[in-house]
Amino acid sequence: MNIYPLMADRVLSAPLSEGLIMWFQKQIQLQPYQRGFHLITAEISDKLPELESYKTGLCHIFLQHTSASLTLNENADPNVRHDMETFSNRNYSAPFI
Repeated sequence: MNIYPLMADRVLSAPLSEGLIMWFQKQIQLQPYQRGFHLITAEISDKLPELESYKTGLCHIFLQHTSASLTLNENADPNVRHDMETFSNRNYSAPFI
């Protein structure tokens, strides 16, 4: 079962009088993934090259899919994704899956 893609392309920005961008918004579409926990940082970074022009900021990610969710985890140990998936499957599995 594939998870539907995230978003369509659209870019909005609000420039300040000094030529700096106060905010930036862009909708992107990620590749479909099977059920599970996946690393998507590189894919998001590749689709948002504009981020290189920022030194500091706040990122909001809105996932437009009713049966998918996002978690933020450290990635120092590869067992983290396995542990998260094991916990999730044990505690949150829907009967129709």
